Parts: sequence; structure tokens; C-alpha cells
Amino acid sequence: MLPFSREQQRLPDLKASLAVYRLVFGQPRQEDLLSHLKERDTEALAAWRFDLSPPVITAQADGVRAPAPLLGPEPDQLVCRRCGDETGHLCGAEQNGKGADLHWRPGDEVMLLYRAEKNGGPEYRFGEVIHVNDNKAEVRFDGAVRDLRFRGDNALWDQDLREHCRLVSHFDPSGSEEIALVCPQCGTHRLHQCRAAAETLLPFSAGTLIQVIYDKQPGLDDGTYPAFVVRISGRVARVHFTYEDGETEVTHLYQSPDGDWRDLDYGVPCKVQMVE
Repeated sequence: MLPFSREQQRLPDLKASLAVYRLVFGQPRQEDLLSHLKERDTEALAAWRFDLSPPVITAQADGVRAPAPLLGPEPDQLVCRRCGDETGHLCGAEQNGKGADLHWRPGDEVMLLYRAEKNGGPEYRFGEVIHVNDNKAEVRFDGAVRDLRFRGDNALWDQDLREHCRLVSHFDPSGSEEIALVCPQCGTHRLHQCRAAAETLLPFSAGTLIQVIYDKQPGLDDGTYPAFVVRISGRVARVHFTYEDGETEVTHLYQSPDGDWRDLDYGVPCKVQMVE
């Protein structure tokens, strides 16, 4: 497909249809039902699917082997940093194989983790996508433009540094109603209808002082860092850090329904405490 062509824009919608088209067989007004199901959360759709995979055999106490219950995989959540909405997908079920196309757009912001010690790694590097062509992308890092080649899943090859790196997070800052959510684990692409700021679902409000605690991660220092909550939408808080050396940084923190916290920018777990 030609870059920026109509076919390239329609491909994500076609892939999204594949996940639900089996549910409309034999139903009246299939196109209307398909359009409705595509707007539903993947977790809700999973309850309606038939799992035709071979059953897992488990041993019982009396020695009789019986099939285990047929349970579908738990859906993962792609979280929109702007409105806080969650979009379910089955991570790995629709993986992009080696040589597949990148689902990035010019202007997207990406965080990549470089691990090679010879190039100063492990180190997180923030970049802006300036051009995408099939499975290749030009990304600007601190004024330097590098050529990246997509290797499948979340792996990329930096042709300038001659080393592998992995996608940590992806953000579409276009501001349009329809934005792209990309899974940093399997590369799955979802078009998300971003809405106005959602109801606050976090235990604090904008303007709150908090402490964010990070464990030791490759390329990331551990410690407790004070932060100021700038905005909250749904389960996502935009927070502002001011470090001891005067540097500042903005990240997005997400609290799952189970109460676990995650830094969406760096893709790492963390803990959050309110300052008394």
C-alpha cells in the first residue's frame, strides 16, 4: 500500500472487524450489528465468543483425565492519556509479525528503551515520529534523526546506532477525536474515539501533592519523587515533577480497578502516596 493512501487508512478498521465478524453470522442486519459490536469493549465481547481451541487436559484425583473449562484469555487495556478511557484488546492475539507495518503517524510521540551499554544504555529516549513508510520510521531524538525498522511485537532496529530497542509507550498528540492507541507489548493498533475529560475515578483531585515511588528498573533510577497533580481524567493523572537539579518532567499515571499504579510514559509499575 502507498503511504498515506486511502487503503492504508482503512486497514486498521478492517483488522478490527476481524475480531468480531464471526459473531454476526446468521444474524439479521449484519452490517449494523458489526458496527455496534466494534464499539463495544473487548472484555464484553469475549463472553460471547466460542473458544474452538483444543481443551487442556488436567489430571483428577481418581486418575480420570477430564478437559479443563474453556476460558478465553483476559483482555489487556490500552489507556488513553487524554480522556482516561480504556480500550480492551487481547495482547498477542493479533501480533504483527516480523516485517509488518508500523502503526505510527507523523507527529506521534514515542518512548524507546535502548539497552546496549556501548551506546550508553540502558536508557529511555523520547522521540517524535517525523515520517513512516510501511515498517520503517524516521524519529527525531534531541535534534538527531534516526532510521528505525520495525521487527515485530515491540522490537525495533536502530540502523544508525546498529542496535535493537523496544517500544515503551506511544502517544498520539494530534488532538483529533479519533486517535491511535498502540500496545507497547505486541504492537496491536486501535483507533480510539477520544471524548471530553471523563469523571474523576482517582482518590485525589487536581492540585494535590503526591509522592511517586519507583523500584529499580533498567535505565530508571529508583526512589521517591514529589509531584504535583496537574489534571485528572478517568483513571489517568497527569503529574508534574521538579527534581533536585531543577529539571522538570511531566508523566501520566494510571490506576487500574485493582488499585495498582503504572507510569504510562515509562511503562513501569509504581506506587503513589498523598502528601499530608
